[in-house]
Amino acid sequence: MILGRCSPARFARGKTFCRQRAVRRLAILGAACLTAACTEPADDEYQRIRYACWGTPEQERAARALADAFEEKHPNIKVDVTVMGYSQYFNKIQAMMVGSVAPDVFMIGVNYYDEWASRGVLMDVTGEMAALEEMGEIMPAPRKAVTRAGRVYALPLAVMGNVTYANLEALEKAGIPVPGEEEWTWDYVEELAPRLSGRRGDEAAPTDYAVSLPHPVVFFRQRGITLFDDPYHPTRVTVNRPEAREAVRFIRRFHEKGYTVPPEVGADEGYSQLFRDGRVAFTFASFMSSALFRDQTDFEWDVLPFPAGELSSESMLGLSCLAVWKHTRNEEAARKFVRFAASPEGTRINMRELRTLPIFREIAYGEEFLAMRPPESMSRFSDTMEEGQAAPLLYAPGIHEIHRIVTNRISQAVAYPDVPEQEIIDGLEADLDRWLDRMRNRGLF
Repeated sequence: MILGRCSPARFARGKTFCRQRAVRRLAILGAACLTAACTEPADDEYQRIRYACWGTPEQERAARALADAFEEKHPNIKVDVTVMGYSQYFNKIQAMMVGSVAPDVFMIGVNYYDEWASRGVLMDVTGEMAALEEMGEIMPAPRKAVTRAGRVYALPLAVMGNVTYANLEALEKAGIPVPGEEEWTWDYVEELAPRLSGRRGDEAAPTDYAVSLPHPVVFFRQRGITLFDDPYHPTRVTVNRPEAREAVRFIRRFHEKGYTVPPEVGADEGYSQLFRDGRVAFTFASFMSSALFRDQTDFEWDVLPFPAGELSSESMLGLSCLAVWKHTRNEEAARKFVRFAASPEGTRINMRELRTLPIFREIAYGEEFLAMRPPESMSRFSDTMEEGQAAPLLYAPGIHEIHRIVTNRISQAVAYPDVPEQEIIDGLEADLDRWLDRMRNRGLF
């Protein structure tokens, strides 16, 4: 409460009424203030901000713990936490922004970062990012993931590539030693797959499927193929090359031979759940999936590096970061909160709840994080933030549309194996050309 504040309407009708009301309030509260040694309120007293993120009920506990720790440091700022399911999270936040009722602070993922930044709905937090840099060395991938032409529009919380989750007991039953880093390639995965894939008719196989394949763009990039000429400012499509046909052929072969989880099974039962239930020997996911497997599997598991292709072992990059809504009415409090949440102190709070892969090198390779086993090989999560280990589809708006376009074309290739690979790539090129034209028409490129 701020004493003596008058609405614009009453102010227009005359200042006298407002002054009299203020005097009456002061008279009523004066004695109480004197008795309690009343002092002037702090500048940010009574400030309240809303913080929205996605997550499970368990992850809501981490969000509340973060807010509680912040409130302890800033007792005059209160944080209201809203946790939503991931599937509808971005649509809801977008609708709230359109309705001018968005949260002051909200989590944002890689698929929407550039699009919302380009629309001007995210506050520039370059200064807050500079403050984080002074607190410790930030890993290369997080820094690159949020920096555009020297500016930052959300602070990185968790930035990571995929690793290989391996069912060690399944490997032992199949007589397969744990692969070493040098030999862990997609060719070697294909060599092992027949001994692990029960769905191809081998009753002795310890799992239904050898693998659940990652996003198909991985197989393009590991062959040196990019979708566009420039990941920041694409001007033309560059996917139509012979190596792209090889990538489609590789994916088809895994499906035709029964080595990998069919799309309909993965969509119905969940790829991570299939690994958790011991039905898949290898799955490819980020650090966040480890929360699903801890204390919920009845077999021993560990993580391996991402398999290498012909030219690289680069995997897909995942990003969650914290943005301030451009139209917040509590800018100072919101900036304080995002800086705290992304700081080493905030990072450790989220890390302990398996909510965050720490972006600071000292923490990512420190004993506190590496001791959070299982898995045994925790440092492999940290390795995904090193230079060249993972990248998003683009560092530009429209990633979620590109994801859908590529997925649909590869789904066509799997569903219709008689369609020539070149026809699949030609269709993908045409789809991406149309998308690029739409983005140009919107003035984004």
